[in-house]
Amino acid sequence: MQSNQGFYGRGAYFAERAAYSNGTYAYELDGGRRQLLLVRVLCGRCHDFGREVSRFTRGLRKPLSDDQHSVCGGPHVSGTCAEPSKMWIVYDRAQVYPAYIVTYTE
Repeated sequence: MQSNQGFYGRGAYFAERAAYSNGTYAYELDGGRRQLLLVRVLCGRCHDFGREVSRFTRGLRKPLSDDQHSVCGGPHVSGTCAEPSKMWIVYDRAQVYPAYIVTYTE
């Protein structure tokens, strides 16, 4: 998912737990079916913000330094998932390889 106003700025966000993405970010099909992408993400060196969310983190457009390739944060809770999940954010789409589209019903 490409985000303009996420916790960690404008990047592609990936959750550790599929349940985190299911509630708010899954693509909805007809008949109650949903889809999620299962992807491979090359995170490289990651700056871990933990649970910190601030004006600074929301303004990110790239990792903090040239020797870092992504950021991570959390665990956070989404609106519909009670279990917290860590998330990874990359700012270069070349770091993402979509492996599968998973179609399911809850």
